[in-house]
Amino acid sequence: MTHRALLALILGASAASASFVVACSSKHGDGFDPGAVDASTTNPTPGVDGSPGGGGHDAGDGSTGPVFDAGHDTGGPTPVGNCSPLKGSCDLVLQDCPMVSGSPQECAPVRTQDGGVGAACVAVNPNNSLSKGAPCCSAADGTDSCLGGLTCIGGETCVDGGAPSGRCSPRCCEGDDSVCGNDAVSGGAGKCSLTIVDDNSAPLYRVCTYSDICRPLGVTPCSAGHVCIVSDSSGTAKCSQIFAPNGGAGATFDQSCPAANGCQEGLACLSSGDAGAKCQYMCHVANTTTPFDAGVLTTDPGKGGCPASKPTCRAVPNLYPAWLGICQ
Repeated sequence: MTHRALLALILGASAASASFVVACSSKHGDGFDPGAVDASTTNPTPGVDGSPGGGGHDAGDGSTGPVFDAGHDTGGPTPVGNCSPLKGSCDLVLQDCPMVSGSPQECAPVRTQDGGVGAACVAVNPNNSLSKGAPCCSAADGTDSCLGGLTCIGGETCVDGGAPSGRCSPRCCEGDDSVCGNDAVSGGAGKCSLTIVDDNSAPLYRVCTYSDICRPLGVTPCSAGHVCIVSDSSGTAKCSQIFAPNGGAGATFDQSCPAANGCQEGLACLSSGDAGAKCQYMCHVANTTTPFDAGVLTTDPGKGGCPASKPTCRAVPNLYPAWLGICQ
């Protein structure tokens, strides 16, 4: 029986119908709320709440702040700048705003007088403390706790008290990951891979994204609310937030799944024949060598073994590495 992976990953727990779409909010509480579209999409569409709101920053708001985490603090070469379609008095990537009265400013998206969106220097919130790659949440008013020069990407789903699901991310230029740094949780390198667009799908700027590193079968599990997705025959895997369009913790064994990240941990959303996509247990194929100590595996479903209803672990050539199979 031939299996194929359900390739579309839905980012976040939103009820959006389009794949690879996530709504992202500004950190500054200015009502600016552009959509975010995965950079790999050919025809980007706006995010769930893709319409920029009213209001805007007042560059002379008088607040001060001693903390900053700009693109040029990576310790490496100065990142490429002047790449964002969003223009103004400063550069979103280089974070080239001057100090004002001894306090730093950050370059951020702002609402312009004509109702458009531009870039301008604004005061840094002195209470913000989260560095790049750190887990974060966006508050209901759009603010977050990321240091100056960063914005919380993907943190909208934890507004109502959930665990931090976003990452504090700097803006970046395509092809230059030097500004991204490493994920504060897993240590994995960030990638300049997401484009923020306005409600007309016009690109505004790019941001870094961070994916927790995992190993399937519970060897290196993901955090609560996330599932380990194996993406190729080399065993490349990363954590993805579980997509549950109707709420809940994601689909369970043998249930239909809406996306690759629609199943609970230990399960994979695969399609076989006319049966449609269902959550199936991943397992350790007998007499194969794993790239980790196989002694950590057990006979429990999702931990290396299979359930009694589907007791055989079969390899999935060209989809998973030889040691990783599906229970049948």
